[in-house]
Amino acid sequence: MGAARPLRGAPRFAAYAAGQAACVAHVPEHDLGAAAYAIKAAAAAVPRAQERDAGRAERDWQRQQIPDHLRPLVLEDQSRRNSICWFVFEDETPPRSNMGPIPQPDAGQGAGGA
Repeated sequence: MGAARPLRGAPRFAAYAAGQAACVAHVPEHDLGAAAYAIKAAAAAVPRAQERDAGRAERDWQRQQIPDHLRPLVLEDQSRRNSICWFVFEDETPPRSNMGPIPQPDAGQGAGGA
């Protein structure tokens, strides 16, 4: 993910999404990072006036890919951790300027802790 640091906008978020997906599968509490970065990449790839619609379209597409038996669990997790994922999992996504870095969990949390 360090290689993405000099990038900006959609390319940076797309690289972070790929890095997050590849690097954190062993930590359940980090599983939404790749999805959140992909939503940010979609929003950053379009003109500012279209970013909310693009982010929502990516979010909705992601949700359509979730197997039916897992969807309620994933949606609950998105709702619970939406605030640490730039609020990209809700309908009223804040503008890109309010989307800072994902806060890191407390050092005391275990892999499965909330």
